Amino acid sequence: QKFENSMIACGQGAAQMNIGKGDVESYVLPYSSNGNNILWVAKILHSYDECIINEMRRLTLLTMQKQYLLTQMFI
Repeated sequence: QKFENSMIACGQGAAQMNIGKGDVESYVLPYSSNGNNILWVAKILHSYDECIINEMRRLTLLTMQKQYLLTQMFI
């Protein structure tokens, strides 16, 4: 919600919102200095990384399967 409000404030004053890359990059994310919270966020991000890696592997395997099936169709 805070991020959204900050970006809306950057884009005000024009008929069309004009939020630049610099506006997003300069936004400072609030975080907790509590070590448990930081570990919790790190675990979540690690889980997302693992999901992305698995989906990329799956995509590679499906692409290989597609190529194989296409070559078998035209033999």
